[in-house]
Amino acid sequence: MATVLVVDDVTVNRDLMNTLLSCRGHEVLEARDGFDALNVVRDRHPDLVVSDVLMPGIDGLELVHRMRTGGDPRAARAPVIFYTANYLDSETRPFADAYGVSRVVPRTTDPRELLDAVDAVLEDGPVEVSVGATVDFDRVHSRAVNAKLVEKTHALLHSERQFEAMATASPVGIALLDANGDAVYVNPRLEETTGSASLSGSGWQVCLEPEARITGLPGEERLFRTHLIRDDHGERWLRVHLRPFDGDHDDDAGGAVVMVDDISDVVAAENRVTHEIKRRQEEAAGHDADRMDCLRRMAGGVASDFDDLVGGMLSFLTAARSSITEERDAGRIAPATATGLLDDLGMVAKRGERAAALTARLVALGRQEANDPSVVDVTGFLRAFARQAGCDDVRVDLRLDDDTPLVCIDRRGLDRLLQVLFRNACEAMPGGGVVTLCSSAGPAGTVTIEMVDTGRGMTPDVRRRAFEPFFTTKTGSRTAGLGLATAQEIVRQAGGFLRLDSGEGGTTVRISLPAC
Repeated sequence: MATVLVVDDVTVNRDLMNTLLSCRGHEVLEARDGFDALNVVRDRHPDLVVSDVLMPGIDGLELVHRMRTGGDPRAARAPVIFYTANYLDSETRPFADAYGVSRVVPRTTDPRELLDAVDAVLEDGPVEVSVGATVDFDRVHSRAVNAKLVEKTHALLHSERQFEAMATASPVGIALLDANGDAVYVNPRLEETTGSASLSGSGWQVCLEPEARITGLPGEERLFRTHLIRDDHGERWLRVHLRPFDGDHDDDAGGAVVMVDDISDVVAAENRVTHEIKRRQEEAAGHDADRMDCLRRMAGGVASDFDDLVGGMLSFLTAARSSITEERDAGRIAPATATGLLDDLGMVAKRGERAAALTARLVALGRQEANDPSVVDVTGFLRAFARQAGCDDVRVDLRLDDDTPLVCIDRRGLDRLLQVLFRNACEAMPGGGVVTLCSSAGPAGTVTIEMVDTGRGMTPDVRRRAFEPFFTTKTGSRTAGLGLATAQEIVRQAGGFLRLDSGEGGTTVRISLPAC
């Protein structure tokens, strides 16, 4: 196939033509202007030259003139195609006829027309050109260039007026940056939004947070969100979109356009929605707390009466067992009969003791149990708890901060709290797993205790009801469903709060207590 020289000062255009011609099997040479092209023509003698017309330095017209009159016979006969977006065929036809330009193909046409023209010109072969003395190149060249310069000047002025009208009416701020990241233009809307008239150069970066400000241009699009405090102490929330662009020429480094949208109203609406959601959550939490308090008070009242009944029953059982023992020892009751009676009363006593233990938990839930807070070293307490905590196939890991402050809490309550949480963690890992105990200093003078398991976690509905008294998921068991409710009450009495997060990866219980 043929060797084709592509001459164009725009890199993208050269790349496109290189791709098109290479697909046809041609060897493609490239030149960025007429001067480079003359050197390539002299050294490589291409079979065809495809050139733009409007280029800096030596343009396409002068390139062809020098090829035809430079004294190199092969260059003088090399066929040329003008491939241009700036000149019409009628504008270059007198020159093309005089200097043997084979075709003029507008860049706005289908690229296949260029390929067809290349095939046809290569088939025709070298051209025979005789540039007569009557051709005044300087006059023809100057006329063509001047006419195109006037046309482009008018078009540029028209484009500038259109851009100015668009930028002035734009509802968003606009800044145009050069290759160094300095603003060379800002529209009135940006000045109005920022309250600053000093936005040229690096001044536009007042639209960015100090830690987000840039040096030079980034290689890709960037989005920023900025809380701007204006010089007049007004506040604005801005959404800043920076979009870089490449230059059209090899020596054009490009720049960027920055679009700045004032989203203060959007942020204010988001804040109102967030505040309303929080208010409703707090209101719902207050209703839940009131309901829980009523349940606790009811449980405490029932427990107080029940405790009297259980206490009387256990006292009667003790007296009855003593009487039977005395009668057996005196020989008035057969030993076998006495043993049977004592065994039966022992079973009743065990049930009574379980009832008494349940009553104690209900009393604690109802806040009627005496609370005896003392200073506790949380880290040491957790180490001691881990040594005696036992569960099949469950490993206890400790991540304790020795600098954790002391807390004031009832020791029995803290032990009961940890027992409840550890038992729940073990039940969530029937196949074994890991329970991690953590302690650390929390924010604002608090102490944080965490118990994390690797169990199956809770469903959202179970998590929502987890602290309800008498709620349990253990169907068929004899549990009262008071574990987490009691744990929460113990933490509340110590002046702290308890948070539970649970999902497929396990459960985390986080306890926050005031430091001593």
